[in-house]
Amino acid sequence: MSFQVSIANIIISFEIDYQLFNNKMKQILKDFIIENSEYDIFVKLIKIDDYELINGKWDYFITNINDDIMIIKKWDIHGEINYIENTANFLIHKDSNNFFLIIKTILLNFLPKFNALLLHSSSIINDNYGIVGSGISGSGKSTFAKKLKSEGCTILHDEITLIRKLNEKFYIYPTPFNYNPKHIVNFLPKKELKKIFILKRKSNYYLKNIDKKKFYQEILKLIFGYNNTDKYTYNLILNILNQIYNNVTVDELSFNLNEPLKDIIL
Repeated sequence: MSFQVSIANIIISFEIDYQLFNNKMKQILKDFIIENSEYDIFVKLIKIDDYELINGKWDYFITNINDDIMIIKKWDIHGEINYIENTANFLIHKDSNNFFLIIKTILLNFLPKFNALLLHSSSIINDNYGIVGSGISGSGKSTFAKKLKSEGCTILHDEITLIRKLNEKFYIYPTPFNYNPKHIVNFLPKKELKKIFILKRKSNYYLKNIDKKKFYQEILKLIFGYNNTDKYTYNLILNILNQIYNNVTVDELSFNLNEPLKDIIL
């Protein structure tokens, strides 16, 4: 059984040997499924019936064999990522339900090769372009998104944003990760990224530009998976960040719910 999806215009081909797994993956990725075409990444999922093949239970564990191969292990999953061939193979226990983890693992490891990354952030659409509010847990990402929604913007995501560079511009894209379906519009087409705000929860309102050094310090810890990558992928991420800083407005922001936000920052 096989099908293909397009996420941020990156074509991923899945080959799955178990009907239940195939159905679950298709359900998660239903809005991204496309007609078969030439693919960028090939993923194979294989069902296993006992735990011995994956050597017992453990927490999520990642190790680099070298710069070409990465091994991912969990109690119910044993995966191998091949960066050179753009392939991923997963042995999955028959009782596993960790399909979002598999999708996230695929994206985290391959996106930087396609000038893309996942950022811990909310993303909002305004007048046909995108803005992003990023920050540590508790910094106000969801509040930032809801506040701008109340002022006429559209929420794309309030937890994870996929950013990719295409044709010398950066865009934000929908992803399969939806943490609050009541108010998130998932499947808009890509939107050009104009501004990134590093959110701070302070008592006073302020908006200020940040220099490149502070941008790196703030943003690196907000990129999903950056600390588990090999040196080659890490350098790709740094290169993407350098291009973002040079092409997208980046500010630090602390805001007040009692004051208008959209007119000030946009």
